Order: sequence, then structure tokens, then C-alpha cells
Amino acid sequence: MPETIKKAKELTQRHSNAIDWEEHSLEYKYATYKSSYGDIEQRWLLAYSEQAYKKEVKTFEKKLVKQEEDLKKKIKRLSSKEFKDERSASDAIKSLATDFFVIQATFKQHFKYAEKGRPSPDAIPIDSVWKVSACVDQDKEAIQAELNTKGRFILATNDLNSQDTTDEEILTEYKEQQSVERGFRFLKDPWFMLDKVFLKSQRRITALAMVMTLCLFVYNYAQYLLRKKLEEQKETILNQLGKQISNPTMRWVFQMFSGISIVRIWVASQEFSLSNERR
Repeated sequence: MPETIKKAKELTQRHSNAIDWEEHSLEYKYATYKSSYGDIEQRWLLAYSEQAYKKEVKTFEKKLVKQEEDLKKKIKRLSSKEFKDERSASDAIKSLATDFFVIQATFKQHFKYAEKGRPSPDAIPIDSVWKVSACVDQDKEAIQAELNTKGRFILATNDLNSQDTTDEEILTEYKEQQSVERGFRFLKDPWFMLDKVFLKSQRRITALAMVMTLCLFVYNYAQYLLRKKLEEQKETILNQLGKQISNPTMRWVFQMFSGISIVRIWVASQEFSLSNERR
């Protein structure tokens, strides 16, 4: 369920103490709610992952630091500018508004005189400008509301019968779906050259999807067997970073074998094999 939907956003921003969490076997917590969004009765599952929370909070904190630094630089540049009136200065400050920071500004009118130096008490100004002075503070309430959303997501279903499909099954099925999606991420790989394939017929598109799914099944099964054997024999191989691992991807294993060739020579009805590894 997209968090751009008002009800979904309000739900994800709730304080953790106001939510009746249930523990899940996959190291998740979840809470169930009813919704009639779009005039359709639904069951919403608000899920929380501690691992995802730590990762998202770390990214968010880096974003806050960068935003504050950029905002201070912009305010410093504004403080050296002159504005024709107070409204123009105020509009310039408002244009810097952000979701997680509060800008406190003061505006002061400066008069200009015909002669340089300190004006005499009876001198009449020929013009005036406005300058701004501002400082930045974090919006604690807005930041806390955003932190409440980290590590959370909403799954929605119109299956209201929790006996047929339990909340735990919904979350489990969702997690398994991600493993399938990761399997198809090779479609984005430029080496796959998917942009060179064009199929106009719906039957051919369906056929290609079937072949790709079958290939993915064989690939994942081979990967499963490889990792199982490595675990049973307590063996490891080097990954791309030169570290010993027991859960390599088949793609990496294929690359390791790409430099190995076998040449077979038949002499006097006997077979000789010559292997040459190119590094």
C-alpha cells in the first residue's frame, strides 16, 4: 500500500507504543487493521522490520545532515543580499522551507544616504533596502513522525477471512515474492540486452516469459544445490571482493569457469583431454 495515501501515511507514522504488535517468525512485527479505502473492504497488515529500520534511519540521518548544511549555506548567501521591501525578503526565506527544519528569521530596514559615512541627524535618506538574518533549527516533531515510518510497510488484501489466510501467511508470501523479484533483476543488466528484443505477438511474449521462468527455476535449483554441497562439505570459495563465502551466486560461479576451456583430441581411437585455464 503506497504511503502517499493519507490513511496509510497516518498509520505508518503512529507511535510504536500505540500499536498492538504481534511477533512474526521471520523477525518481523505486525499489526492488523481494517480499511474501506476505495470503497473496498480490506485487511491491512502493518509490518515492521528492525533490520530495515536501522538501515533506513542511517540513510535518513545522513540526509538530514546534508540538508542542514545546504540550508545554512543558502541562508548565508541570502544574508548578504539586499531586498527592496520586507515582503521580498520574507518570500526569499519561505522559498527555503523544508519538511524537517524550521527557519527563524528577522528582517531589518537599512537606509541609504547621498553622502558616504555616518549620516548626520538631519540627513534625509534617498533610498532603503531590507536585509534578513536567520538561523536553522530541527523540527523535532516532523523528524520523529518520519522516524516512525522507518522499517515499516503496509500489505493490503481484500481477503477478510483470517482463517483461510492468516496474517503470518500474508507476510511470509510477501517475503517469498521478493526472492522471485530478485531472480528477475537480471532483466535490468545491460549484458542481457533486453532492449534488443521486440515481440509484438502476445503469444510470443507469453512463450518468452515461460522460457525465462523455466530458466530461472533451473538456475535457482543449481544455486541451491551448490550452496548445500558447500555447507555439507564446509567449503568456501572466493567472492568478487576476495572473501571466502559459502553462499555464492551461480552467476559468479559461471564467471569463474569462463576462463576454463577443454580440448578433446582423438588419436588411435583413444581420447585425450587437455585443460587450459586462462587467467
